[in-house]
Amino acid sequence: NATACVRGNHDHAVAQRVEAKGTSGFRKLACVTRPLHWELLDRVRMKYLARLPISQQITIEGTTFYLVHGTPRDPLDEYLGDNESIWNARLQGINADFICVGHTHLPFHLDLGDKQVVNPGSVGQPRDGDPRCSYAIIEDGKVFLKRKEYDIQAAIRQMEEAGLTGEALEMASSVLLNGRMS
Repeated sequence: NATACVRGNHDHAVAQRVEAKGTSGFRKLACVTRPLHWELLDRVRMKYLARLPISQQITIEGTTFYLVHGTPRDPLDEYLGDNESIWNARLQGINADFICVGHTHLPFHLDLGDKQVVNPGSVGQPRDGDPRCSYAIIEDGKVFLKRKEYDIQAAIRQMEEAGLTGEALEMASSVLLNGRMS
């Protein structure tokens, strides 16, 4: 039911059937879960992921939003935290009131004067040590970063029911329970 949505790096990799490479941390988790996604997602859902734009600009009630998972320079893979000077450089040529990103899974809000950068954080794969859902509300030009508790054990049960087992289940569960890869 989203008004707008962009493709993230994992959406892209699943839809394009890209083999994940990595032996530790989140890369390893991607390696062990990607085949499960390929098995669980039907053709319609795979097409949906493949057709999502990698960036999108929309205007809602006079406010312009630029949506991108990573950065405008590298929409899928560039990790960029809350460094104002680097964001100012990356946003040259971007004409929007709000730039909404998500790749780092770390919630932050930067007010750069004529633009604001918002990362709402993550629902389900936190990286900042706080296992609660993280999201942002943008209302009347103001940004509110919010947290919400949810039933983590139910989410872990759903992963088990979907077929996640062994080390992959342990890793994913640890992220949900601890808010980061331990």
